[in-house]
Amino acid sequence: MTLEKTVSEATVPETTVERRATMVTNKKVKVYESLRQRIIGGELKPGLPINEAVFARELSVSKTPVREALRQLERDGFVENVP
Repeated sequence: MTLEKTVSEATVPETTVERRATMVTNKKVKVYESLRQRIIGGELKPGLPINEAVFARELSVSKTPVREALRQLERDGFVENVP
């Protein structure tokens, strides 16, 4: 009788790409929540232009999570993209 062993997904180390994707997602959530709270709290007024670089610096993240958070905020109806 032969026992077959399998590796649990929990024991497989994440690849660098997976770790990076998780980090970006967590940063996106942080940025999303921060901007959302500022909008709801009235700190960010309707019509105010949002500068990705300013918010990235302010929140100590790159522009990528800011851009992703803004896309989600747009989908959720909190911001609009005005060309």
